[in-house]
Amino acid sequence: MTHYFAALSMAMAPSLAQATQWEHYSEFNSGLPSNATTTLETSDSGVWVGTGSGLAHYDGTTWMSFTTENSGIPSDQINDIHVDAEGAVWVATYEGLGVYRDRVWEVFNTENSMLPSNLVRCLTSDHEGNLWIGTWGGGLVSFGTTGWASYTSENSALPSNGIYDVAVDIDNRIWMGTYSGGAAVLEAGSVTVFDTQNSGLPQNNVRSVAIDDDGAIWLGTENGLARLAFDGEVEWQVFTDLYFGYSVHAFRDIVKGADGILWFATDAGLFTFQGGSFQILHTSNSDIAANSCVAVAADPQGNVFVAHPNHGVSAYNPNGVTLDIKPGKLQLNMEVFPNPTTDVLTVKIPLKGDSQYGLMVMDLTGRTVISGTTVSAPDGQTVQQTLDVSGLPVGTYLLTVRSANDIASAPFVKR
Repeated sequence: MTHYFAALSMAMAPSLAQATQWEHYSEFNSGLPSNATTTLETSDSGVWVGTGSGLAHYDGTTWMSFTTENSGIPSDQINDIHVDAEGAVWVATYEGLGVYRDRVWEVFNTENSMLPSNLVRCLTSDHEGNLWIGTWGGGLVSFGTTGWASYTSENSALPSNGIYDVAVDIDNRIWMGTYSGGAAVLEAGSVTVFDTQNSGLPQNNVRSVAIDDDGAIWLGTENGLARLAFDGEVEWQVFTDLYFGYSVHAFRDIVKGADGILWFATDAGLFTFQGGSFQILHTSNSDIAANSCVAVAADPQGNVFVAHPNHGVSAYNPNGVTLDIKPGKLQLNMEVFPNPTTDVLTVKIPLKGDSQYGLMVMDLTGRTVISGTTVSAPDGQTVQQTLDVSGLPVGTYLLTVRSANDIASAPFVKR
């Protein structure tokens, strides 16, 4: 039975917009390889941004980028990013599946794995650590300790082999948004389908799926939004432009913030749902870079990141954007050379006062690979220190200088 709940109120809320604080990242003011951003993911090490020209990582201080020219990433066209429980960064691309783990890229494709299609669209992990991979043309694939398993429209009730999005609910069921086939759920090897013919789903192109704190399933389509709840019976809530009184159609991505607030990337701005009401942030009532939003991500600090197809990334926090995952920052003109290097790295540091500083090298996931060197100098003198990096694999690293209260980092490339 379909239910339209008038009790859920809609607020355009200019007062919220007045309180917002924004940061904008583009290829002109940051390390983004392109303004054509496609996907986002947050992790303990910062924010990962997928673009049409490579993958970028930002920790609040330093940008890093991975392309087919400087790394083993399988393609520069990034469709989705997923950081698993072990900190490995999985990347869905047009040329297969890549994983960045222990500073090394590994690639899975149709030639070296059971992946049925190289056009990988979406990724997630279930509660047991299995990876679920949505492809475009090859259906759904799982990859875990027991190997590979595949679900297609040929060997299951899956309504379409084009998978837009995949999510895992509180009961470890696998939900899929499909191309032209509606939403599907995989449970105990069996697929159940919800479409416009048998449910309240407003449209069969389901672009995004998310689970709220009540266990309800949110489904973003190209013609509105639906919420599916199971409370004794199946209940649908449907939200279209008629409900909002605002021209919005495509709900392209959904994410749940650390505080339980839901965020929606749409073709008409950034929507949020909290306490039974929606609010909209768009270019007329906020400083968002553009109304067209393709992806959204949230971190534990309350920052919300929005990917735009032509305008880079907008970052929003009502209390001020503070992407700072470190205890502090040194304002130092630290020099690192030669960069790139092959064997020896030299760092020139103007130190503060009589503090003692430790030098370490970390990879982009935050793992320390070289440590144990300390430097100090009286009266804030500049010191020069060398590090032997010959034993490191080829890749990009962060040289980090840390005292009891401060920390600073500089990137370098090992060849």
